[in-house]
Amino acid sequence: MHSAVTCLTSTRQFIKVLPFYIPGFDPRKNQFFAFGESYGGPYVLALAVRILSDESLRSSVNLQGVGLGNPLLSPELQMTYSEMAEGVGYVSRKELAEMRQLEEALRNHIKHNRSSDALADMVKILDTTWVGLKQIYDVSYEGEYLRTNEYFCYLQDPAVMAAIHVGRHQCKRGYRSYQRLENQILTDKRPLLETVLNTSDVKVLLYTGNMDMMIHALGMNRVVDSLSWPRVQEFQETGSKQLFLKVGAETVLSGYFGQGGGLTHLVVRGAGHMVPISRPGVALAMLDKWINKPDWSC
Repeated sequence: MHSAVTCLTSTRQFIKVLPFYIPGFDPRKNQFFAFGESYGGPYVLALAVRILSDESLRSSVNLQGVGLGNPLLSPELQMTYSEMAEGVGYVSRKELAEMRQLEEALRNHIKHNRSSDALADMVKILDTTWVGLKQIYDVSYEGEYLRTNEYFCYLQDPAVMAAIHVGRHQCKRGYRSYQRLENQILTDKRPLLETVLNTSDVKVLLYTGNMDMMIHALGMNRVVDSLSWPRVQEFQETGSKQLFLKVGAETVLSGYFGQGGGLTHLVVRGAGHMVPISRPGVALAMLDKWINKPDWSC
């Protein structure tokens, strides 16, 4: 809950300065959408739950939607890397058995709240030499995607720092945050997501790059199938559909989705762990469509 308080404080400060840049902005009337990539997803869920559980906050922030990109929501269901490894490369029977043994140990550590041991096993499983992959964040990419801290360079750009009003406080690697969050990383976040879905006036977008091995689409599909909320049948009855988006001058097949009951679940074609980095045009078109034309059935 501390993360929710921190996010809420940041949101309040952000909303407070917006009228200086957007004349006539009113947080009670203007729609507010919260997005989080990777482990930022649980932060956004915690923020949304905090807003929805406090009537004074709910009346002062017009929360309309929550977007989660490749989030870790259920380690038990998502940390099954052996099946993904088999799908993208060759793994010998011996190596596969070793991976599955580590996965079983990982699940046992999670069950008994041994976060450090579970994270250590995760690192062992994701030893990419087993499947010959250079990138676990995008199995189709040969470069140093997400390993050279390119997003830190972006956030430390003076123009970006000025635009997001952080003064001279530069973005760090986040090791101290990781240490403090270590015991929370592998907790089940599905109850938070179900709490938001229980609120019929707040919609949720889940999107996952299908080239990501770290938070892969197989695990995310299992998470979605395991969710329970009052309108779940509406979602289940829609089935899957293709999503075509206009990117530049072309209309391209961008992914496959299910939608209903307040939830849109999208698997993005050709995207890695950070959809906005690997498919920026698709990401922008996707967000624009979801915010401005939420019904994708037509």
